[in-house]
Amino acid sequence: MEYSEESVRAIIGLILVSGLGNIRIKNLLREFGSPENVVNSDPETLKQSLGDKLAEQVIGCDKNPQLDKLLEQIKKLGVKISIYGQNNYPERLNNIYSPPPLLFYYGSIKMQDE
Repeated sequence: MEYSEESVRAIIGLILVSGLGNIRIKNLLREFGSPENVVNSDPETLKQSLGDKLAEQVIGCDKNPQLDKLLEQIKKLGVKISIYGQNNYPERLNNIYSPPPLLFYYGSIKMQDE
């Protein structure tokens, strides 16, 4: 599955926020439905989920200047991406306590890989 650049920027931006771990990101993705919905959500809604300090860090995290270089490297290397909760994310990882919010891989994820 190909993701929009906005979605990839958002999930990597969330990963780069200090204080957001796998579990918090998992909960945000479940609550908001997608990484871009998280970073584009109403600040007051985010504050209810994360508190003031973390919410402030999440707002605009997809504008982090480091992301341009990372996205360029991902494209250059032909790396594929799988985001927690999306269709191509391995089912068994969906069910662990602290799943990685993002997987980088080459090739394809097959049913036997589940």
